[in-house]
Amino acid sequence: MDQKLRNFDKLRSTIRSDVVAHLLNQLQQTLGGTSLVVTHDIALAFKVADHMVLLRDGTAWLSGPPETFQASTDPVVRNFLDGTASPEDLLAMEAEHAV
Repeated sequence: MDQKLRNFDKLRSTIRSDVVAHLLNQLQQTLGGTSLVVTHDIALAFKVADHMVLLRDGTAWLSGPPETFQASTDPVVRNFLDGTASPEDLLAMEAEHAV
C-alpha cells in the first residue's frame, strides 16, 4: 500500500478557508483515500469532514458526523463550537500559563 502524507499548513495560512475546503473536497473526489485534517477552524471542519473528533485533555470528548456536533447540548462542545470558554476552562488555561 502506497501512502502519501501531505502537509497543507502553508497552504492553509495563505488561502481562505472556503478555498481550502473546496480544494480538499476536490482532492477527495479525484484521488479518493482518507484525509486527516487537524484544525481549530470550525467552518473548515464542517465543510470537509464526514467524521469529526473533539479532543479535550487528551481524550476524545465527542466523535461522530458533523450533525452530531451541531445537535450536541454538551456545554464543552457548545463552548468549542461557539468559540467561548467556561470559567473553569479559563482558570485551567491561566494555571497552565502561570509563571
